[in-house]
Amino acid sequence: RGARRIQNLASGLVLGVQPGPPGEGVLVVAHGDPGTADHLWTAIVDTTGYLRLRNARTGWVLGVATAGSANGARVGQWPDTGAAEQRWRLRHDPDGYFRIQCVGGGRVLAVPAGSTGPGAPVVIWDDDGADHQRWRFV
Repeated sequence: RGARRIQNLASGLVLGVQPGPPGEGVLVVAHGDPGTADHLWTAIVDTTGYLRLRNARTGWVLGVATAGSANGARVGQWPDTGAAEQRWRLRHDPDGYFRIQCVGGGRVLAVPAGSTGPGAPVVIWDDDGADHQRWRFV
């Protein structure tokens, strides 16, 4: 309930909107937690049981750029249209972490090459259970 940070297991970084003016299509990155609203997300369950992840600063939702479904497609924020590339489901692991799977294409949120540096881009990728594909709400 309420807005939460989404933290990556491999890096300890959280999902955030790329620094700069908020706008449609602004990319999402894994970043250190400065405590700002652009690092807070609210999970909203839609009528089909999937989630939309809404950013506290902008009110826009997490989605895959250009409705991409290929490995490496970038993740950003857009106005909520309910499109498949903006809908997600959580695939739980027994240790309290989960993978965030996109309805459009079935791939999961990941940090490319397991990067642990602040500002690393967030993409979708085939689910292999790697730590850089595992997240938790904090």
